Order: sequence, then C-alpha cells, then structure tokens
Amino acid sequence: MTDARVDIAAQNSPKLSVFSGPFDAISALEEILKERNVPARRLSTSHAFHSPMVEPAVEPFAKAVGAVSLSAPTLPIVSSVTGGWLTAAQATDPQYWIRHMRATVRFSDAVTRLFEIQNIALIEAGPGHTLDSLHARARQGRPRFRSRIPSRKALMKM
Repeated sequence: MTDARVDIAAQNSPKLSVFSGPFDAISALEEILKERNVPARRLSTSHAFHSPMVEPAVEPFAKAVGAVSLSAPTLPIVSSVTGGWLTAAQATDPQYWIRHMRATVRFSDAVTRLFEIQNIALIEAGPGHTLDSLHARARQGRPRFRSRIPSRKALMKM
C-alpha cells in the first residue's frame, strides 16, 4: 500500500494496527488486506484521527495550546507519542501536544513501558473495555495487570 493519504493511526499491539485516511483510500487498503487474508474491519469514527485529514485543526489547536500554561508532570506519564516516559521538556513544549494530533498512537509501546512497573493498577478512562482487550493482545505471555478498573464503573460507585 503506497497511498500517502493513509497513515498508521495507532499501533495497538504487534499484530493489531489502525489505519486512517479518506474513505476511498481505506476501501482500497481493505481490498488489499482481504486479498492477503489479513483480518480487518472498518472502525466507526467521526474523523480520520492521526492522519493528514486533521491538518485543518492543527493551527486552531496550536493557538489553544499556546494560551495554556504547561508544567512538568508530578507523576510518571507514558507518552503515547513516543512509547516512552514523558519528559518535563516534552510536557512543557506546545509542539509536543500539537504533534499528538498527527502522530501514530503507540499504545503497544506504552503498555510495554508500563510492564516495567511492579504491582501496577490501571484505570480505563472511557466508556468501554478497550484497554482490557488491547492489553490482552499486547501482553503476549506477560503476566496480567494486577487490576483494571473501567472509569465508568469506578465513577458509578462514587
């Protein structure tokens, strides 16, 4: 696939990626994958995030980020842009946050980084169980996380 309009939007595990781009380019990719017997399904999203299609939003977002006072984190954060630990320099650089809009989400690398921590608990911030299902694919023989709490359930108990 050489269509420059298609980007890898997310690397969720070594064997699971999300591609983004215009409908016709994604349809062409689907056909190629089908011909190669690679399982694929189209995601239902409102926009082709992490692709050139978000370019019109970059400048307004840059202005908004530029108006915010950024500071270094007080707790360790794994960057889904780099797959490594977020540095103070990255956290306070508006360009780093702008890059989030276009950069591939490196979930698999971020999960691998989290496995460096012993006795970790994760809270899924979202409406479903995406973390749980991606974690199962990304762990590849590693021990399960000690606990996983979907935020919706945690908040409902508060």
